Amino acid sequence: MIVKKLPKNDVRERIESVSARLFSKKGYDAVSIREIAEAVGVTKPAIYYYFEGKKALYDNLLRDGFERLHRCIRETVAREEEPEKKLLAAINSHFSFCLDNIDTMKFIYLCILESTEHTALSSQSFMIMEEVFTEAQKKGKFLKGNPRELSIALMGIINIYLMRQLAVRQKLLTEELGRKILNMIS
Repeated sequence: MIVKKLPKNDVRERIESVSARLFSKKGYDAVSIREIAEAVGVTKPAIYYYFEGKKALYDNLLRDGFERLHRCIRETVAREEEPEKKLLAAINSHFSFCLDNIDTMKFIYLCILESTEHTALSSQSFMIMEEVFTEAQKKGKFLKGNPRELSIALMGIINIYLMRQLAVRQKLLTEELGRKILNMIS
């Protein structure tokens, strides 16, 4: 095996990037630390330098992926004043994150489908939407109903489009689509 010399700060990022791609394609059980090391071009001890083992790497990838997604959504929502703009920002930030992080999103969806162990991480997206719906209803905007149920319905629509985007090569997720989704729920 030829070991590539990467700058130290790039090694961890490369391990995470390659691992997300491998886990999303093959699943947790089918990927070994040796396979990750070979794909990255480092030794197995280099991976153990950053992560205790495969499970720690997997959990870190999932936690980091969700944290980056939720940070992206919260930051874009916080920049808006009006409820409609907040919801549109949330929808479009989901779309942008997905387009910029295809392997991470594939990995996240695979993890959600494989186990309920990480449900708390995924529930943050619902909570963000629920907060926006609650605020909107206080201002007399949007559908009447339970904000939690509305956020689940909206996230269902978003997730269908996100999964479809992950399955095709052409760009489906656009701001225009975000506006159409917003119109469906207003």
